[in-house]
Amino acid sequence: MAIKHLIAVSLLSCAVLVWGQTAAEIEGILDTEEITYTQAAYFTLASAPGTPPTSQAGAFVLALERGWLPKNAEPDSSVKLRNLSLLIMKAFDLEGGLMYTLFPGPRYSYREMTRRGFIEGRVYPGFAVSGERFLQILGNVLSHIGDAEPLETEAVRRRLSEDPRDSLRDNAGEYQGLSIGSEAIQEYEGEFEPE
Repeated sequence: MAIKHLIAVSLLSCAVLVWGQTAAEIEGILDTEEITYTQAAYFTLASAPGTPPTSQAGAFVLALERGWLPKNAEPDSSVKLRNLSLLIMKAFDLEGGLMYTLFPGPRYSYREMTRRGFIEGRVYPGFAVSGERFLQILGNVLSHIGDAEPLETEAVRRRLSEDPRDSLRDNAGEYQGLSIGSEAIQEYEGEFEPE
Protein backbone atom coordinates (compact mmCIF):
# COMPACT_ATOMS: atom_id res chain seq x y z
CA MET A 1 0.00 0.00 0.00
CA ALA A 2 2.94 2.34 0.71
CA ILE A 3 4.19 1.92 -2.86
CA LYS A 4 0.76 2.90 -4.18
CA HIS A 5 0.79 6.07 -2.12
CA LEU A 6 4.34 6.89 -3.22
CA ILE A 7 3.30 6.51 -6.86
CA ALA A 8 0.19 8.59 -6.23
CA VAL A 9 2.17 11.40 -4.61
CA SER A 10 4.75 11.50 -7.40
CA LEU A 11 2.09 11.45 -10.09
CA LEU A 12 0.00 14.05 -8.33
CA SER A 13 2.96 16.37 -8.01
CA CYS A 14 3.66 16.50 -11.75
CA ALA A 15 0.90 14.89 -13.74
CA VAL A 16 -2.28 16.36 -12.29
CA LEU A 17 -1.35 19.65 -13.85
CA VAL A 18 -1.00 17.93 -17.20
CA TRP A 19 -3.99 15.63 -16.87
CA GLY A 20 -6.35 18.00 -15.14
CA GLN A 21 -7.65 15.04 -13.12
CA THR A 22 -8.72 15.15 -9.52
CA ALA A 23 -6.91 13.30 -6.77
CA ALA A 24 -10.01 11.14 -6.28
CA GLU A 25 -9.90 9.99 -9.93
CA ILE A 26 -6.23 9.08 -9.69
CA GLU A 27 -6.73 7.33 -6.36
CA GLY A 28 -9.62 5.40 -7.93
CA ILE A 29 -7.41 4.24 -10.78
CA LEU A 30 -4.64 3.24 -8.37
CA ASP A 31 -6.99 0.90 -6.53
CA THR A 32 -8.27 -0.75 -9.72
CA GLU A 33 -7.19 -4.37 -10.25
CA GLU A 34 -7.78 -4.29 -14.02
CA ILE A 35 -8.44 -1.04 -15.85
CA THR A 36 -10.95 -0.99 -18.68
CA TYR A 37 -10.52 0.26 -22.22
CA THR A 38 -12.66 3.26 -21.29
CA GLN A 39 -10.45 4.20 -18.32
CA ALA A 40 -7.27 3.68 -20.33
CA ALA A 41 -8.54 5.82 -23.21
CA TYR A 42 -9.76 8.59 -20.92
CA PHE A 43 -6.60 8.96 -18.84
CA THR A 44 -4.28 8.52 -21.82
CA LEU A 45 -6.04 11.08 -24.00
CA ALA A 46 -6.36 13.47 -21.07
CA SER A 47 -2.58 13.23 -20.55
CA ALA A 48 -1.56 13.46 -24.20
CA PRO A 49 -1.07 16.75 -26.06
CA GLY A 50 -4.21 18.13 -27.64
CA THR A 51 -7.73 18.75 -26.50
CA PRO A 52 -8.61 16.56 -23.51
CA PRO A 53 -11.76 14.47 -23.74
CA THR A 54 -14.82 15.67 -21.85
CA SER A 55 -16.02 12.21 -20.82
CA GLN A 56 -14.77 8.66 -20.48
CA ALA A 57 -17.26 7.41 -23.06
CA GLY A 58 -16.17 10.12 -25.49
CA ALA A 59 -12.52 9.19 -25.03
CA PHE A 60 -13.27 5.52 -25.70
CA VAL A 61 -15.21 6.34 -28.89
CA LEU A 62 -12.48 8.72 -30.10
CA ALA A 63 -9.70 6.16 -29.54
CA LEU A 64 -11.79 3.44 -31.21
CA GLU A 65 -12.54 5.64 -34.24
CA ARG A 66 -8.86 6.51 -34.67
CA GLY A 67 -7.90 2.83 -34.65
CA TRP A 68 -5.94 3.07 -31.42
CA LEU A 69 -7.98 0.29 -29.82
CA PRO A 70 -8.95 -3.13 -31.19
CA LYS A 71 -12.08 -3.05 -33.36
CA ASN A 72 -13.81 -5.52 -31.05
CA ALA A 73 -12.88 -3.68 -27.82
CA GLU A 74 -15.72 -3.42 -25.31
CA PRO A 75 -15.79 -0.30 -23.12
CA ASP A 76 -15.90 -2.25 -19.83
CA SER A 77 -13.53 -5.09 -20.72
CA SER A 78 -9.99 -5.23 -19.32
CA VAL A 79 -7.32 -3.61 -21.43
CA LYS A 80 -4.36 -5.81 -22.32
CA LEU A 81 -0.82 -4.49 -22.08
CA ARG A 82 -0.15 -4.77 -25.82
CA ASN A 83 -3.30 -2.77 -26.63
CA LEU A 84 -2.46 -0.17 -24.00
CA SER A 85 0.98 0.16 -25.60
CA LEU A 86 -0.54 0.96 -28.98
CA LEU A 87 -2.96 3.45 -27.43
CA ILE A 88 -0.15 5.31 -25.67
CA MET A 89 2.21 5.25 -28.66
CA LYS A 90 -0.50 6.66 -30.92
CA ALA A 91 -1.94 9.19 -28.45
CA PHE A 92 1.49 10.65 -27.68
CA ASP A 93 2.64 10.31 -31.31
CA LEU A 94 5.76 8.43 -30.22
CA GLU A 95 8.08 7.23 -32.93
CA GLY A 96 9.18 3.62 -32.93
CA GLY A 97 11.81 1.42 -34.46
CA LEU A 98 11.79 -0.16 -37.88
CA MET A 99 9.28 -2.91 -37.12
CA TYR A 100 6.85 -0.52 -35.43
CA THR A 101 7.19 1.88 -38.36
CA LEU A 102 6.41 -0.90 -40.84
CA PHE A 103 3.74 -2.62 -38.72
CA PRO A 104 2.31 -0.12 -36.21
CA GLY A 105 0.22 -2.54 -34.18
CA PRO A 106 -0.04 -3.84 -30.62
CA ARG A 107 2.82 -6.35 -30.96
CA TYR A 108 5.52 -3.88 -31.98
CA SER A 109 4.20 -1.04 -29.87
CA TYR A 110 4.55 -3.32 -26.82
CA ARG A 111 8.10 -4.20 -27.84
CA GLU A 112 8.93 -0.52 -28.37
CA MET A 113 7.48 0.46 -25.00
CA THR A 114 9.54 -2.21 -23.19
CA ARG A 115 12.69 -1.36 -25.16
CA ARG A 116 12.40 2.30 -24.19
CA GLY A 117 11.81 1.44 -20.53
CA PHE A 118 8.25 2.74 -20.35
CA ILE A 119 7.08 -0.74 -19.34
CA GLU A 120 9.24 -2.09 -16.55
CA GLY A 121 9.62 -5.55 -15.06
CA ARG A 122 8.73 -8.96 -16.39
CA VAL A 123 5.34 -8.82 -17.99
CA TYR A 124 3.46 -10.55 -20.77
CA PRO A 125 1.79 -8.53 -23.56
CA GLY A 126 -1.53 -10.33 -22.96
CA PHE A 127 -1.71 -9.43 -19.26
CA ALA A 128 -4.51 -7.25 -17.99
CA VAL A 129 -3.20 -3.95 -16.65
CA SER A 130 -3.69 -2.83 -13.06
CA GLY A 131 -4.30 0.81 -12.31
CA GLU A 132 -0.98 1.06 -10.51
CA ARG A 133 0.96 -0.31 -13.49
CA PHE A 134 -1.00 1.90 -15.87
CA LEU A 135 -0.14 5.07 -13.96
CA GLN A 136 3.49 3.97 -13.71
CA ILE A 137 3.69 3.48 -17.49
CA LEU A 138 1.93 6.76 -18.16
CA GLY A 139 4.25 8.52 -15.71
CA ASN A 140 7.28 7.07 -17.49
CA VAL A 141 6.02 8.38 -20.83
CA LEU A 142 5.27 11.82 -19.37
CA SER A 143 8.75 11.94 -17.81
CA HIS A 144 10.31 11.02 -21.15
CA ILE A 145 8.38 13.71 -22.98
CA GLY A 146 9.35 16.27 -20.34
CA ASP A 147 13.03 15.29 -20.67
CA ALA A 148 13.02 15.12 -24.47
CA GLU A 149 11.58 18.56 -25.15
CA PRO A 150 14.60 20.63 -24.04
CA LEU A 151 16.96 18.36 -25.99
CA GLU A 152 14.94 18.81 -29.16
CA THR A 153 14.81 22.58 -28.83
CA GLU A 154 18.55 22.72 -28.10
CA ALA A 155 19.27 20.61 -31.20
CA VAL A 156 17.12 22.91 -33.31
CA ARG A 157 18.86 26.03 -32.01
CA ARG A 158 22.38 24.71 -32.50
CA ARG A 159 23.20 23.77 -36.07
CA LEU A 160 26.19 21.55 -36.62
CA SER A 161 28.82 22.82 -38.99
CA GLU A 162 30.00 20.94 -42.07
CA ASP A 163 33.62 21.65 -41.21
CA PRO A 164 34.76 20.07 -37.90
CA ARG A 165 37.20 22.95 -37.38
CA ASP A 166 34.28 25.42 -37.31
CA SER A 167 32.55 23.37 -34.66
CA LEU A 168 35.79 23.17 -32.72
CA ARG A 169 36.22 26.93 -32.87
CA ASP A 170 32.66 27.53 -31.72
CA ASN A 171 32.85 25.07 -28.85
CA ALA A 172 36.26 26.13 -27.64
CA GLY A 173 35.38 29.79 -27.65
CA GLU A 174 31.95 29.26 -26.17
CA TYR A 175 32.77 26.79 -23.43
CA GLN A 176 36.38 27.46 -22.50
CA GLY A 177 36.53 31.20 -22.94
CA LEU A 178 39.14 30.91 -25.71
CA SER A 179 39.23 33.19 -28.69
CA ILE A 180 39.67 32.01 -32.26
CA GLY A 181 43.21 33.42 -32.43
CA SER A 182 44.48 31.81 -29.20
CA GLU A 183 47.38 29.35 -29.28
CA ALA A 184 45.26 26.44 -28.01
CA ILE A 185 42.88 26.78 -30.95
CA GLN A 186 45.70 27.11 -33.50
CA GLU A 187 47.42 23.99 -32.14
CA TYR A 188 44.17 22.06 -32.17
CA GLU A 189 43.37 23.16 -35.72
CA GLY A 190 46.66 21.70 -36.93
CA GLU A 191 45.47 18.21 -35.98
CA PHE A 192 42.66 18.43 -38.53
CA GLU A 193 44.78 19.55 -41.47
CA PRO A 194 44.91 17.03 -44.33
CA GLU A 195 48.20 15.23 -44.69
